[in-house]
Amino acid sequence: MPLLSSLLRPLLRYWGRNAAPKSQGTITIPGLSARVRVSWDPYSIPHLYAANEHDLFIAQGYLHAQERLWQMDLTRRFLTGRLAEILGHRPVPAGELSIRFRDRSSVEMDYFMRLMGVSRSARASVRVLSQAFVERLLAYSEGVNRYLETHLNSLPLEFRLLRYQPEPWSPEDCLTIGKGFALLLSSALFTRLTWSALVGKLKGQEVKLAYLAPLPSAGPCVAEGFAEQASKIMRFVSGIFQKGDWALGGQGSNNWVLALGRSSTGKPILCNDPHLRMTLPPVWYLIHLKAGDAFEVWGGSIPGCPCVHVGHNRWIAWGCTAALCDDGELYRERHHPANADLYLAGDRWKTVASEEEVIAIRGGSPVTKKIRFTRHGPLISDFAPLNEGASDEGLALKWTAHEPSEEMRCLYGVNCARNWEEFLESLSYQSAPSLNYLYADTAGNIGYSLAGKIPLRAAPPSFLPLPGWDDAFEWKG
Repeated sequence: MPLLSSLLRPLLRYWGRNAAPKSQGTITIPGLSARVRVSWDPYSIPHLYAANEHDLFIAQGYLHAQERLWQMDLTRRFLTGRLAEILGHRPVPAGELSIRFRDRSSVEMDYFMRLMGVSRSARASVRVLSQAFVERLLAYSEGVNRYLETHLNSLPLEFRLLRYQPEPWSPEDCLTIGKGFALLLSSALFTRLTWSALVGKLKGQEVKLAYLAPLPSAGPCVAEGFAEQASKIMRFVSGIFQKGDWALGGQGSNNWVLALGRSSTGKPILCNDPHLRMTLPPVWYLIHLKAGDAFEVWGGSIPGCPCVHVGHNRWIAWGCTAALCDDGELYRERHHPANADLYLAGDRWKTVASEEEVIAIRGGSPVTKKIRFTRHGPLISDFAPLNEGASDEGLALKWTAHEPSEEMRCLYGVNCARNWEEFLESLSYQSAPSLNYLYADTAGNIGYSLAGKIPLRAAPPSFLPLPGWDDAFEWKG
């Protein structure tokens, strides 16, 4: 071992030097209309000064790629269901990850993420954005791709060990990262899976459930076999997302704000502590962005996306935490006895929509998975078919994050807001995840607002699957 260590150490130092971020000198980036200056403070936080937003976001993308390229690409692959392309069909590699993903293969993970449809939703969201916002995403992506083009021979060590090169970045990838947070910060699916599994375990002992959570007396229920399916899916997703505790109340972030009258400085004080998972590198990338005199923000950005997600500009400060609102629903779908691709909607049989997803596998043949959709959403029960074969019912997920949305418009608007009214207007474009926003401004005002879409239900909400064929349980908006 000492001999092996002595041989590897120089090689690792060489790789490390080649992949180290550049903090001095001049870099030429085609597409810039003027010079962008970048300086690092004693805390290694970069400060970007550009003549315009287009140049600024190109530079931000370049810096994110320079320091977080492996993190960005791995996150993209996880959320889009493309891990098997680099890992092959095998259990997740040994170490800390294998504890969370024990007995799960990369292909299973890819299939589940494609069922959840994060990338489908991101593609649809790009199409509803105005051209101005698409241009900002394109500029950011241009910066990421410029770094890729010029550093193919000095990529981070992880790419060399796995022997692959990352693909170009795109606006869709930026929105995929954002939609991924909607999945990570949503509790609706995990809550319903947990309670469905509990009902199966406590069959005939429903009084015990009453002590833990309210259950409607009519309508929602768990059919025979659903508890088994819910339990299988829950075991899988709890390993990936560590969400089992959220079903019984959740974890908590915190943020708070003091009015100027309660502050020794005579100014409001805002503090924000989002409880995201501890990772290395961390979720956040601290940065200062300035474009001319119109745009300037300081705060925590997320590699893969432009702008700043929590922070302040010259007029306002803001922070956010997960609101964990009930933003989804599980529906029992009744299939036709003679044709599993027909399901009951009201008093009519409808044909499921479907897409074929091809999962490429490194060192193996690709696997084709069929993803089926009802009027409510993807049939997630297809992920865990019952042992006895086809069932006459399935479970479909309806989720606000599946809808095309304009979170980029919210993010940029908050970065630019100068007062409470502009801040609130920007929050109106947030769809998923639902977030608790705190606010303070230089005029001494403080405020709170919930942002995100929450279903308007005609019936009382339930932790159990609803009868998908009954229109009485449809969302009203």
